[in-house]
Amino acid sequence: GLILFEHLQAQATTPALVDALTMSFYSAILGRAIAEGTKFVDVEEAFISALFHNLGRILAALYLPDEVAIINASEGDTDVAVHSVLGMSYSALGIGVASTLKLPTKLAHSLTRVSGPQSRQSMTDSEKLACVSTLANKIADALAANTSARHKRDAINALVASYGAHFAALNGK
Repeated sequence: GLILFEHLQAQATTPALVDALTMSFYSAILGRAIAEGTKFVDVEEAFISALFHNLGRILAALYLPDEVAIINASEGDTDVAVHSVLGMSYSALGIGVASTLKLPTKLAHSLTRVSGPQSRQSMTDSEKLACVSTLANKIADALAANTSARHKRDAINALVASYGAHFAALNGK
């Protein structure tokens, strides 16, 4: 995974790609920390899963910079803009490419977005990785948002709480 990211960083010529790579690496570090704090999934699997969770966004920034510029310039919901411009979500793009590249099934399945309300007591290992990866990426997005520290803290606390008992050990950390 890190070799791929080193290769992509060498090609990072647009701010959107640099941002996507930076956010993915930061999300991977958060994914590892979440796994360490919760003992919910393997720490290294959480790192790799969170690193690749935004594969679609990274690939779009690398290969479709003009489309990504249109998406980033749009007002309103980013997910709607992505779907409008690309015809699919970043997640669907990443999952499709992961399948085409024959990435390990567990990793490919962990690219699925699992929101807090979708998490439940009984989950497969891939679903658990998807939860950790989604949470790590959403926390990274909350931290990168142009808002006050208090708003960021409130957003992160709400995210952690929405994932339920699996992540209770993270409350307040």
